Amino acid sequence: MNPIERDGQLWLVAPYGAVGWVRNLRAAGEVTLTRGRRAEHLHATEVGPEEAAPVLRDYLKKIRVVRPYFDVKPDGALDAFAAEARKHPVFRLDPPGPTA
Repeated sequence: MNPIERDGQLWLVAPYGAVGWVRNLRAAGEVTLTRGRRAEHLHATEVGPEEAAPVLRDYLKKIRVVRPYFDVKPDGALDAFAAEARKHPVFRLDPPGPTA
């Protein structure tokens, strides 16, 4: 997984579709990202196609290895990326809220 940052927001993209980790994330609603010795616990919210489209476009520009799995080119129109969002789930990652 390659989380990306866009406009100060962290995003997680599923370039290979609704694979196991996507189903687990949908069920749990939270994820722990580990980078080296640092672990960060985050709340994950799956976003709709309109919100996902610009994230997917940025993702495709930055992460070249996944391009064969998309039916759109990195410079494609946002509506084409909105259509791709149905095949490539996108999650917004946020710090966990306060506990009750």
